[in-house]
Amino acid sequence: GLTYRLKPWLYTYYNVGQTFDPAKGSNDPYGTPPPDTEGFSQEVGFKYNLLGGRISGSIAYYRGESKNENFNYGGGNRDLINPVGLNDAHNASQRNQWVALDKESSGVEVILTDARTRNWSSRLGFTQQDGKIKTASAFPLLWNDEFHYNRTTGGVTYADGTPFTVPTDAAGIAQV
Repeated sequence: GLTYRLKPWLYTYYNVGQTFDPAKGSNDPYGTPPPDTEGFSQEVGFKYNLLGGRISGSIAYYRGESKNENFNYGGGNRDLINPVGLNDAHNASQRNQWVALDKESSGVEVILTDARTRNWSSRLGFTQQDGKIKTASAFPLLWNDEFHYNRTTGGVTYADGTPFTVPTDAAGIAQV
């Protein structure tokens, strides 16, 4: 970052940052590991210090972007996308409810600190921020049970043509 003294009591500054986080955390609903996360941020503003430090504060604008940030999408959505069926779920031991998203945020922050005496100080802060998800994640629903509908007979079969039958009583369920 850079800092420049405009007056004895007023400074302007600019900070820039870049981040990289190797893939870690939980997998997506298909069981795919998360990609590496990257980020970039900038902040510009003023800092002031008046009356020998008794009045101080800052005014700043910031903006940040991240790519592939891991967010928890919720277990119910995972089960909708990759449900457990007769043949279990696709990649069952690895599936999870996390998705990688790109996001951006920006905002303004104003801080005023008043420390007029040694035993008393107060701080007033205001922040206005905005953020949005820049990408959408789409996961086609998986159906891991190989059922087929026969339009002629109205029956349901497995992929190999074997009829799928549903037991109608508790004794039949135990025999399946």
